[in-house]
Amino acid sequence: MGQEIRSNINIRIVSDRSHEKGMPTTGVHSAHGASNLDEHRSIINSPPTHENRLTAYLKFRPMSGLLGDFTWTLLGNGVSAACQWGIIIILAKLVTAEAVGQYSLSQAILAPVLMLVAFQLRGVVASDLKNEFANREYFGFRLITLTMGLLLAMMIAVSTQPAVQIVMVGIVGLTQAAELTSDTLYGFHQRRGDLVRPATSMILKGPIGLMALSAGIYWIHSVLVGLAALFVTRAAVLVLYDLKGSLEDHHWLHRAWRDYFHWRRHYHLFKVVLFIGMMAMLSALIGVIPRYFVQGYLGTRELGVFAAISSLISVGLMPVGALGMAAFVRLARGFTEGPSADFVKILSVLLGLSLVIGVGGVTLAYFAGSQILTMLFRREYAAYTDLFRLTMVIGAVTFLTASLGASLTAARIFKPQVTILAIVGVTEVLACWVLVPRMGLTGAAIACLVGALVQLIGTALVLVTRWARRIPAAPLATTVTN
Repeated sequence: MGQEIRSNINIRIVSDRSHEKGMPTTGVHSAHGASNLDEHRSIINSPPTHENRLTAYLKFRPMSGLLGDFTWTLLGNGVSAACQWGIIIILAKLVTAEAVGQYSLSQAILAPVLMLVAFQLRGVVASDLKNEFANREYFGFRLITLTMGLLLAMMIAVSTQPAVQIVMVGIVGLTQAAELTSDTLYGFHQRRGDLVRPATSMILKGPIGLMALSAGIYWIHSVLVGLAALFVTRAAVLVLYDLKGSLEDHHWLHRAWRDYFHWRRHYHLFKVVLFIGMMAMLSALIGVIPRYFVQGYLGTRELGVFAAISSLISVGLMPVGALGMAAFVRLARGFTEGPSADFVKILSVLLGLSLVIGVGGVTLAYFAGSQILTMLFRREYAAYTDLFRLTMVIGAVTFLTASLGASLTAARIFKPQVTILAIVGVTEVLACWVLVPRMGLTGAAIACLVGALVQLIGTALVLVTRWARRIPAAPLATTVTN
C-alpha cells in the first residue's frame, strides 16, 4: 500500500557528500569525456529520424513551460497508471480474488529486487546534463542489472513457491523488465526537454496491453496466457517504438560489446547510483511488507482483496507524480541556486494538489464507498467499505509524503531518506506483526497508516532542517542545446 510513495523524481546523482559540503560537482576526467561530448554534438547536429516526426510536430505545441510538461506527463502517466490499475480490475472482474492474490504475490516477490537493480535510472539519465555517462553505457548497465535482478527473483520464487506461482513470477518479471527498460529510454528524451515521446509511448502500450490481457483471459480462459500476451505487447512497443532514435544509433546491436558493456564505466555508474537503488528497494519493500503478512496469516483471497482496494491509491498519485516529474528540474534549481521563492512556490503547489486530492478521496470513500467498490470490482468487495475508507486516509498521507519526497530528491538529499525508509520498514513490520493476526485486513491497513505517518513526519523534518542549512550555489553555466 505504501509502495507508490516512492518518487521517480531525481536530479543528477553524483555525490551526496559533495553536495552536503558545498563542493562543486565534476564529471569524469577520462577519455570517455571526449567521446561523450562527440556523441552529444552528433545528437545536436543529426537530422530528424523517422520515429521522431510525431514528436517533432507535437513539440511545437501551444503549451510550454511547466504547464505543458505537466500536461503531457499527466496524460502519459495517467493513461499508464489507469491501465496498470485496469489489470487489477480485469483480474477482479474476469477471474477470482485468489488470482488477484497470486498476481499481487508475484509483484511482492519482484518489487524489492527489481527496484534495487532499477536504481531509478530514468531520473539519473534525465539529470545528467554534463553527459558524465554515454547513453549506450546507461542502456548496457540497465540490461545487465535487470538480468541479474530477474535471475535473483526467480531463485527466490523457485525456492519458496509452487510451480504455477513460479511461472507467473517469471511472466510478470519479464513484463516489468520491459517497462523499466523503456523507462530508461524515456530519460534520454526527458534530458533533451522532450516529454512528448515518453507520453506517446505510455499512451500506446497501456490500452494495447489491456486488450491483450483481456483477450487471453476471456478467450483462452488462462490468466497466465493473458499475462504473457501483456508481456508481448510491452516488448513490441519497446523494440518497435521506444528503441528507435533513443540511443542515436541505428545499428545499436552491432556495437554492443564495445560501447554498451564497458565494465569499468559500469562499475563507476554503480557507485554513483547505489544510494538511489537502496532508496528504491526500501520503498518497494515498505509497499509489500503488509502483503507478506496478509498472505501468511489470512491467505491468497484476502491478499487479493487487500491488493485491489490498495490499488485505488494510485489514482490520486497520477496527477501528484506528473506535476512532480514535470517540475523536478525547477525544484532542483530553486533549492541549489535560488531564488528560494521558486522552490517554495512549486512545493506549495505540489502540497496543495496533494491535499485537495487526498481530502476528495476520503470524502468519496465515506459517502459512496460501497457503490464505488461494487462498480469497480464485484459486489463482494462492498463488504470491505471500512477498509476502503481507511485506505483513502492512507492515500491522503501518501500524497503529501510523495510531494515532500520529490523535493528532497530534487535537492539531492538521499542518505537521510534511506534512514527514514529503514525506520519506516521496521515500524511497519512490527505493526503488522502485532495487528494483522488480531485485526486482519484492518490491522494491515492500520500498520500501513502508521508507516505512512512516520515517513511523512521524518521527510518533513529533514526537508525543513536542510532548507534552513542550505547555501544557494551559483547557477550552472553548462546547458544542453536541444
